[in-house]
Amino acid sequence: MRDEKRFWDRFSHIYTKFVSDSDRTYDEAAALIAPYVEPGMRVLELACGTGQFTLRLASLAGEWYATDFSAAMLGRAARRAGSRGASFGVADAFNLALPDASFDAVLIGNALHIMPEPERAAASIRRVLKPGGLLFAPTFVRSGVPANAAHIRFIRALGLRVYNNFDAASLREWLAGQGFELMESETAGGERKPMCCAIARLR
Repeated sequence: MRDEKRFWDRFSHIYTKFVSDSDRTYDEAAALIAPYVEPGMRVLELACGTGQFTLRLASLAGEWYATDFSAAMLGRAARRAGSRGASFGVADAFNLALPDASFDAVLIGNALHIMPEPERAAASIRRVLKPGGLLFAPTFVRSGVPANAAHIRFIRALGLRVYNNFDAASLREWLAGQGFELMESETAGGERKPMCCAIARLR
């Protein structure tokens, strides 16, 4: 994990621009999640990056705690978010120093596919969610999309490893195997930048 952290620290200064061509996809995914975020909710965001979902959703919740294991990425997210109502903290999704059953919802955006052991993140999420709590897991899906082959080669050349090349069906199956009941699953972004926006409830 140290190598991945160094990668994201180095990549943080260009990340916002790098993903800007996916703004429409993020807009669509956030629109799918937004109806589930209620004013009184306490939401934990894991792997917030430079705030792609934070900026779009934080103001809807009662409390939004955005985290990333890269302090450099987190700092940029905090500067971009401004007064949108989020608080920020460095956190490792595999080892969350947070109380059990303390959040109404967890959002982990575009991270499960680049984690070497995403099951460890799922275990952390289950622990910090309240009974029946919600999981928002918007994830770029690559399998079977020829237009994304060059993109995958490019990010791997930069040093990023894609450990789990989910398609929408395998992402849904994986979530079910981690103890979550799927409530909704829509693909945002069309064929060029497909993101499966999976919304599930802790069983």
